[in-house]
Amino acid sequence: GTDTCLKVGGYVRAEYLYEQGATALPVPTFKATITAGALTGAIAPTVIPGSTMDATGFMARGRVELDARTQTAWGTARTFIGVRAQNASGLYSGSDNYQTNIFNGGPATPGITLENAIIQFAGFTFGHTTADILSFVPAEYYSPMFDYGSPAGFNLLSYTATFGGGFSATIGIEDRTSQGYPNLVGYVPTQTGANFGTATGVSLAPTAGGINGALFANGPITWPVLAGNLRVDQAWGSAQLGAAVMQNSAITTFVANNTNSAFTTTGWGITGGLKFNLPMIGPGDHLYLNAAYANGFLDILQSANTTSTTGDLGRGVGGLQRIDRDMWLAPSCGAPTPANPCFSTVTSTGWSVAGIYDHYWTPTIRSVLLASYVDITPPAVARATDWSLGGLSEVKVTRVSVQPVIWNPVPGLEIGEEISWTNLQQNYTGQNGAAPTALPAGAPAASSNVWQGRIRVTRQF
Repeated sequence: GTDTCLKVGGYVRAEYLYEQGATALPVPTFKATITAGALTGAIAPTVIPGSTMDATGFMARGRVELDARTQTAWGTARTFIGVRAQNASGLYSGSDNYQTNIFNGGPATPGITLENAIIQFAGFTFGHTTADILSFVPAEYYSPMFDYGSPAGFNLLSYTATFGGGFSATIGIEDRTSQGYPNLVGYVPTQTGANFGTATGVSLAPTAGGINGALFANGPITWPVLAGNLRVDQAWGSAQLGAAVMQNSAITTFVANNTNSAFTTTGWGITGGLKFNLPMIGPGDHLYLNAAYANGFLDILQSANTTSTTGDLGRGVGGLQRIDRDMWLAPSCGAPTPANPCFSTVTSTGWSVAGIYDHYWTPTIRSVLLASYVDITPPAVARATDWSLGGLSEVKVTRVSVQPVIWNPVPGLEIGEEISWTNLQQNYTGQNGAAPTALPAGAPAASSNVWQGRIRVTRQF
């Protein structure tokens, strides 16, 4: 009897994960200063055997959604809220902290996340949403297949224009500062010094070390991410082309006289996606293809956050663990001073491709095949720095996953499993082309593989 329709929905998910043991080498812990051109106080990395890491993970998650819509002269006015709560342990909890060498397993951790809180009216979207401007590949698949989107959502303001025939365009601004994972674009840069004699190419963690008394920190962001897409949705499927630019920022502070200097550079990326509906193979069958290129905006890449040392993705890939950065600072003179803070900004680049094929054997039984490949190239100054000082080589990560049988016994109930394989390829870098510093005993190979098995049960309502 009112002019507003209210839909109540959500889901409950139970998930179980097993991962083969792998040897991990954490990112070096830097507590270094540079005095008279020499590096002092560096702490070597520690090799952690896989037997000290959790091999299993348990997760229970629930989401409640409220969707209210009212018809107006300007179209539908919509208010949508989605809140997710979960309890996770082991591999899902992210409790193992490589940076501080705490390896006592992951206790159960509760958490509440605001996924969506939006108002949509006359083509505008205001608020916080997981359906950000560049999202294309669905985020609800079992495998860790990520695109630019985030399960935690983004704050944004966007406008979508609909042209008819399935064509549309969206432009808007996004707040990336609300994200908290380690390789957040522009907010956790690794600073790199050069031209310091034996310390050429030294890499220092933010606020943990100095160059001639200079400390580094994450810098202020003065404008949000600017993003847009062009999209078409028709009977054959969908296509989308998107692009975004963002600001990377870092700040240096010379302790002696508390002189601050900020440095910024623009990162950018482009994405393209295709979806093909394939009813000629099986009713409901479809194929997703997605590709991306980034310069100083690694978060736009498919599965880019596999390079993190935390969470079940990064911990699962053996070899030399790493955190790739969008921007690095490199001295552009022999010795930066408060009067001449001569740092230049350099960026990392990368590209990725991904695909998902969903095949229905019957209306209630289907299988899914997923694959992705990402290639990240740090700037030259990082690739010319010894691995023990934080140097990073080019990295290639390949993922292949199969979900053999997903069963929908009743509408909304899904029971399935997944087997996935991940391969990491990289090198241990040396100083300015020289051989890399000798690895500590037990250090893993630069190439590594990991297998995961996962079971998931979801009921949507």
